[in-house]
Amino acid sequence: MTKVEKWVYTFLCAGAWACLYGLFLRLESKLEPALFARGEQTYWWDIVLLYWIVDTAVVLCFARIVARPFGFRMPPGFPFFQFATDVAVVVFLVHAAWFCTDRYLLESLAAAGLAILPRLFILLGLTWATFALLKYRQLADIVRRLPPEHDKS
Repeated sequence: MTKVEKWVYTFLCAGAWACLYGLFLRLESKLEPALFARGEQTYWWDIVLLYWIVDTAVVLCFARIVARPFGFRMPPGFPFFQFATDVAVVVFLVHAAWFCTDRYLLESLAAAGLAILPRLFILLGLTWATFALLKYRQLADIVRRLPPEHDKS
């Protein structure tokens, strides 16, 4: 992939993420109150789940295009799914922290003594990212030491 292609795909991912985020904010301000007023909260939580899935897909596409986990060069032959699973978990934890601050959910969490959950999810996300960095560096060192594969055709 040429540098121009990488930049184009990067801008496409950024544009997709911005559109997705803007759409979700509009849905959150207009549709969420209407659904909760009608007692159809499950539809809202389905939208939230779908938002997490699509957001994770966009972030993973961006990570695949850039291929520089934590700013380090990804060695050839590195199993991308190892890094992708860590990215998906961190995105999930950030989303969980954000959704815990939802105006309808936060009241229930505070009443149950769980108002600290957003900070807990952020702490878990930072911890996961730290261990993912350590795991990535260790696995990248192993991949770099592997002998290069030769074409046997």
